[in-house]
Amino acid sequence: MVPKGENILEWIDQMKLAFIHVMLDKLKRSHTTSWKQRDWDETTMEMGKQFPDEQLCSHKIKNKSTRLKTMFKQFTELLNHSRNSLSTSKRAPRE
Repeated sequence: MVPKGENILEWIDQMKLAFIHVMLDKLKRSHTTSWKQRDWDETTMEMGKQFPDEQLCSHKIKNKSTRLKTMFKQFTELLNHSRNSLSTSKRAPRE
């Protein structure tokens, strides 16, 4: 775990949830997640309004987005693997 210090942002659950909501809202309006720098700047400003005491920049916002997408992809893969394993075991004849 990275020690806390300058330029280290600890994303509390409320921040993560707010960030997901901001991203979801932007997705609904733009119909894409391929955003330009202006979009990241707007997202950073929105998060800054909600969490004024945090030092946010578009770089941190982009990195968090990437990490959340990676976690979601890994979770989805694990879920699909579990479902496939369960359905295979249900079909296998028992002796």
